[in-house]
Amino acid sequence: MNIQNKFVNILNILMIFGIIQNWNSSSSHSIGKKAFVYVEAMQGYCIYKRNETNGQKLG
Repeated sequence: MNIQNKFVNILNILMIFGIIQNWNSSSSHSIGKKAFVYVEAMQGYCIYKRNETNGQKLG
C-alpha cells in the first residue's frame, strides 16, 4: 500500500511539472482552459501533500 502511494505521488508530481512546462507553449488554449488545468494541478498537489503527511503519520 505504501509503495502504491509513493507511485501515485510520483505520478502527481510529473503531471504538475508537465502542466507547468506546457503552460507557455500552449498559447492556443483559452484562459478558461488554462484556469481549469491549473485547478486540476492544485487538486493533484493537495492530494500529494495530504498523502505525504499521512505517510509521515503512518511511518
